[in-house]
Amino acid sequence: MDMYLLIQGAMTEDERKTFLANFTRANPSWDGAHVADVLASLHDGDMYCGEVDELYMAHKRQWTYLTGTAAIAVQVVHGKMEWNLIHELLGRLHIADVMGKRDILRG
Repeated sequence: MDMYLLIQGAMTEDERKTFLANFTRANPSWDGAHVADVLASLHDGDMYCGEVDELYMAHKRQWTYLTGTAAIAVQVVHGKMEWNLIHELLGRLHIADVMGKRDILRG
């Protein structure tokens, strides 16, 4: 399981629907895509790089590789990157999903 699927799985159904609605409104060619696919594309394309870098500098002691992906998800759903929303999303990750995946968590 990759980090995009982990974040997708941690999102509520409403968050996933909002994420896809917000993203496909601006990018209709992605209609029918899954959240994980969009997150991978945004992450690989360095979308929101400035915002993520700024957030990283403010919270680097608490940062994991998943944090940046969660930040992008929060931005698309809520239109803003707020630490409490990112932290809440990361808090929903199921321990069973990340057991044995320390490389993902460390970055």
